[in-house]
Amino acid sequence: MGSSPRNRKTAKASKKTASSPDTRPHSAILDHILHAVPQAVFWKDRNSVYRGCNAAFARAVGLASPDEIVGKTDFDLPWPRTEAEAYRTDDREVMENDRPKVHIVEPLQQADGKRLWIDTTKVPLHDASGQVMGVLGIYSDVTERKRMEEALRFRVALIESSPDFIGMASLDGKGLYVNASGLRRVGYSQEEFDRGMQVAQVQPDLPADAFPTALREGTWEGETTLVCKDGTVIPVSQVVTRVVDEKGQPVAYATIARDISSTKRAEKELGDSRRMLQLVLDTIPVRVFWKDRELKYLGCNRLFAADAGVASPDEMVGRDDFQMGWREQAERYRADDRRVIETAEPKLNYEEPQTAPDGRQIWLRTSKIPLRDDRGETIGVLGTYEDITDRKRAEEALGYRLAFEKLVAGLSTRFINLRPEEIDPAVNGALGEIGRFMDVDRSYVFLFCEDERLMDNTHEWCAEGIESHLARLKGLRIADFPSVQNEIRRGEHTVIQVAELGPERAIEKAEFEREGIRSLVLVPMSCRGRIMGFLGLDAVGQARRFTDDSVALLRIAGECLANALERKRYEQALRETSEELDRFFSLALDLLCIADLEGRFLRLNRSWEDVLGHPVGELEGKVFLDFVHPEDRATTQAEIARLAQGQKVINFVNRYRRRDGSYRHIEWRASPYGNRLIYAAARDITERIEAEQRVARSESRYRFYMENLQGIAYQVEVGRFRPHFFHGAVEAITGYSADDFREERVRWNECIHPDDLPAVIRESRRLFEEPNHVADTEYRIVRKDGNIRWVRDVGQHAVLDPGGPAIINGLLWDVTERRAAEETLRGENAFRKAIIDRAAEGLCVCHETPEPPNIRFTIWNDRMIEITGYTMEEINERGWYQTVYPDPKVRERAAQRMARMRAGEDLLGEEWEIVRKDGAKRTLSISTTIVPGPAGRPHVLALMHDLTERKRAEEERRYLEAQVQHVQKLESLGVLAGGIAHDFNNLLMAILGNADLAMRSLPNASPAQGYLCDIETASRRAADLCRQMLAYSGKGRFVIEVLNMNEVVEEMTRMLEISISKKAVLKYNLAANLPAVEADATQVRQVLMNLITNASEAIGDRSGIISIATGAMRCDRGYLAETYLSNDLAEGLYVYIEVADTGCGMTPEVRNKIFDPFFTTKFTGRGLGMAAVLGIVRGHKGAIKVYSEPGKGTTVKVLLPASEKTAVKNQADLPTPQDWKGSGTVLVVDDEETVRVVTEHMLELMGFQA
Repeated sequence: MGSSPRNRKTAKASKKTASSPDTRPHSAILDHILHAVPQAVFWKDRNSVYRGCNAAFARAVGLASPDEIVGKTDFDLPWPRTEAEAYRTDDREVMENDRPKVHIVEPLQQADGKRLWIDTTKVPLHDASGQVMGVLGIYSDVTERKRMEEALRFRVALIESSPDFIGMASLDGKGLYVNASGLRRVGYSQEEFDRGMQVAQVQPDLPADAFPTALREGTWEGETTLVCKDGTVIPVSQVVTRVVDEKGQPVAYATIARDISSTKRAEKELGDSRRMLQLVLDTIPVRVFWKDRELKYLGCNRLFAADAGVASPDEMVGRDDFQMGWREQAERYRADDRRVIETAEPKLNYEEPQTAPDGRQIWLRTSKIPLRDDRGETIGVLGTYEDITDRKRAEEALGYRLAFEKLVAGLSTRFINLRPEEIDPAVNGALGEIGRFMDVDRSYVFLFCEDERLMDNTHEWCAEGIESHLARLKGLRIADFPSVQNEIRRGEHTVIQVAELGPERAIEKAEFEREGIRSLVLVPMSCRGRIMGFLGLDAVGQARRFTDDSVALLRIAGECLANALERKRYEQALRETSEELDRFFSLALDLLCIADLEGRFLRLNRSWEDVLGHPVGELEGKVFLDFVHPEDRATTQAEIARLAQGQKVINFVNRYRRRDGSYRHIEWRASPYGNRLIYAAARDITERIEAEQRVARSESRYRFYMENLQGIAYQVEVGRFRPHFFHGAVEAITGYSADDFREERVRWNECIHPDDLPAVIRESRRLFEEPNHVADTEYRIVRKDGNIRWVRDVGQHAVLDPGGPAIINGLLWDVTERRAAEETLRGENAFRKAIIDRAAEGLCVCHETPEPPNIRFTIWNDRMIEITGYTMEEINERGWYQTVYPDPKVRERAAQRMARMRAGEDLLGEEWEIVRKDGAKRTLSISTTIVPGPAGRPHVLALMHDLTERKRAEEERRYLEAQVQHVQKLESLGVLAGGIAHDFNNLLMAILGNADLAMRSLPNASPAQGYLCDIETASRRAADLCRQMLAYSGKGRFVIEVLNMNEVVEEMTRMLEISISKKAVLKYNLAANLPAVEADATQVRQVLMNLITNASEAIGDRSGIISIATGAMRCDRGYLAETYLSNDLAEGLYVYIEVADTGCGMTPEVRNKIFDPFFTTKFTGRGLGMAAVLGIVRGHKGAIKVYSEPGKGTTVKVLLPASEKTAVKNQADLPTPQDWKGSGTVLVVDDEETVRVVTEHMLELMGFQA
């Protein structure tokens, strides 16, 4: 290799320096300078091994002194391996090109772990001969500069990506710079600004003081506009800032303008919204107000302003509650406001009073909630209320009425169960309750006497301190009291304020004043339309006003008391007459009754209890119309009206309800007595009427049957077939008329088919012998026209007269069409059954049942038995879901499917897996539809196609296709790899051969020897790569030997132990008496080494175990089908070697690719290790089986065919003399010229002629 002029010049300078006697002082000075400079300096030899450095470099890599660097490489220093590789690449580039690399900016990791950015320059070092002998490097720390550059780039990117308009302008108002977003927004280009476009062109509305203010004060802020190139005007919020140089002198303006179009639109919308809100608030019928935290009014709607007595809502702003008409309630309102503000919790729908501006007391229903700002802070209170004064008053009135009605209801309930002697005390008690409730001094009852001209004060209650008048107010003349004479008799009430009575009522007024009465109210007491007296209330102490509502309530109380007193009167009257009638009543068999003209039972005998089921005591006093059937009440009232007119009632029938709810027919005879009572006798005729109805219904049915009978009703003598009765469709069935049979022009036995006559006669005799027997036979008859018809004859023996002839009563009808239809139906059913049973698909019909197992099958063809293994009886007993779907989840899904079918959905071609009776699983395609069944019950028709065999065939086909594709892939890749490796090998042979020849032709001290060694090393590594590619392709050269796999493993023990991780442990499990295999030992060792290396790398830095096992096993076709390379492998004995690890394992995706060439999961891997293993095993007619799961490790089993031969120990290679020389002529044949040339030269060096 020649030297360049520069190299030669450098060499001369080096020689001159070496011969100079003054170099040592200069060297010391240079050494001092070298260690004093802040830059790190280093130098390396040709192999990138450090030969020296200065102190700065030593400190950076964590060394105590520069001398410690000598002999180290970049891999020994603290930076990552990837960076070390990069540094060495730069070194080689500098040395190989003999050209420096300057200002390389690259990362560096110091010994303390700190990461720096450095600016490196590397130059080649030359020896005395001008040859490159190494590299000199110098770098400086540019981390801070790098950080500033990054910060500057970030700021520029931030400005460019900002959505705001950001620009620079000169002091005279010309545009200098606008960011990208700003340019897009206004539509101008940067070039237009560069040409000196004035800012005023883009911002004509910019205030004139904007730039002067910014220049004077440093900043101007305000709102203005941007005018785009297309004329669009954009409102913006803008900041203009003064820009100064390092001396503080202004040099330009910087501006930022933000588009506030949306803000302007929002402000307008907010204004519109506020106006709309005020309009809504002024329109709704609820008062609305809001206050600040100081409880000052901020606003309200118009209704609230009107309540406050101000003209408009604006007048409320700034006021507080003490300034309003409700100042008396102000403190309570403000306390509620403070609680809402302090707790931030609303107070809703509570009622409170308020003083209106006119002084009235009104009631409000109020709600208050906290008023919050955008941050959720409570800034005041919002309140609403509505005027509920009218509702409040209505509620009070309603409450008063309900309380009085409750009082009256309690009185009514109490009076119902009282005995007559208990009624008077109860009435007095009731008067006390009414008087106290109405807040009066006296309450009382006056009853009219029998002549209705006098009245008595019969009951009274007086408040404490009030004199009683009960004893002396007896026999008063009604005429002396006009209010009673006029209003009460007409059923009207009267309210009297005594002081207001006129002269015309002087007597009445004098009586009231004598008794000290100031106010009174009188209400009539009526019972069933008859006025029997009145109820009165007196106010003695002071006058009292009685409202219409209170008077109406008093009338209800008066009626309640009237009913109680009337019941007492009736019961007393009954008691007086009951003893006289007891004896007569108790003896009578008929129903005896005494009643009044108002329809009330007064006296009954015991027979009523037998007929109606009610005790007599329950019936007496009750209105008998309550027991009469609703349909009979009108006629019953009409008969009562006749009795009231003095007429008698004879043989009147109506229905009465019994205690059990049934009705009885009662026939009456009644007569009036005086003008008040009715005497009556009645009889229960229910049985007679029911018997008459039964007879009528029977006759009606008989007439209907005979008139519409489609058959023949007959009565004949046994033996003679003489008809006593023949009716119905005689002529239509037989062709003869009924008279033909009655007049014996033809006899019935003559119509019976001769073949059937003996059987008919036998059945007739059996009827005579067995009186309870019913004959039901079908036989043929011969019609008059000769046609034959089938008839059904149902008959029974009967005796009309003792000693008379035996009679048969019967019915006969034509069943010819039915029998023909049945025959047709039987044929069709047999035909359908044959089709169903011979169908190639499973066919069944089922329906749901309420009882378990909830599904019942009615059709189940033979194919269903073949598919499931169950008969229809077995499946109905055990249940469809319970047998074929043992998995609960599948059962639940099947139940959901039934629900979909129930909803009317047809389900076609759904795949389901069932379990047969024998436990086998079958895959079915099930199609179902709903069909109507008997009685309208929906049935499910199901067709089941067995897909099991087809599925199995598809799986096998897919597997075979995958295997074929895999084999084709391997073959294609193998051909590719083999071709590449073969051609590459030829090239490598030429390189290696020429390198070897060059090394032989140069002296050992030649500098070129090192380069040639590097060429040879790299070429051999490339050759190794080619061998692996050839091994994968199966075209590698195999030296077949008979091997014992255990011996191969044992020979490699030491090599294996040093090849694995320090934390991995090797375990051996070698089977004894292992059969031999015929294989290439080197290739087998390569397989084992690759598997062990992969296992070690899978364990990584963790502790783990690598197991190596050997053995022999017989492999059938099924086992081989599950392995790689299973095609065309023969069944038989195989020897295996198995490598297992406890490493990280593989996912299925990775496991499927491990044998693909150049596929690797390692950073530095080439992806040929497992590919070579596959090629070697394929070349030996073997197979591989891989088991792996993530986190559970990997096991690889290599199987090789066993050999019947015996393994032989390997013999050591014989040594070859180093000075050996050959002789003779050798013929060299090769298709590659470079190979032939190299081979020729090699042979000539060894003494041959080529």
